[in-house]
Amino acid sequence: MYEAKVECRTCKFDKPARSKHCSMCDMCVEKFDHHCVWVNQCIGLRNYKYFLTFLFLHAWLCTYGFLAGVAIVCGIVEKERLWTASFTTADGRLIKADWWIILQYITQ
Repeated sequence: MYEAKVECRTCKFDKPARSKHCSMCDMCVEKFDHHCVWVNQCIGLRNYKYFLTFLFLHAWLCTYGFLAGVAIVCGIVEKERLWTASFTTADGRLIKADWWIILQYITQ
């Protein structure tokens, strides 16, 4: 599978196993995985842990933002007592509030 002493056509030196030449960075990367546009560099042997930390922190931040948003919406519902509210439709009917109606009310 791997031939020893394979030379990179661009860099002109012997490539280690699983290395690849990245056309975007214009360099050979040991244990090349992919070129990441988020961090604007290749993900390889020396920066796997930093890339995984980057992904974990972004997932944590998205989860925190979602939970904070839910807490804010629940606070608005409680403050304005929307659970006990009734809404009137265009034809004059009274509708007791449910999650869907409350969500429409808050977003409008």
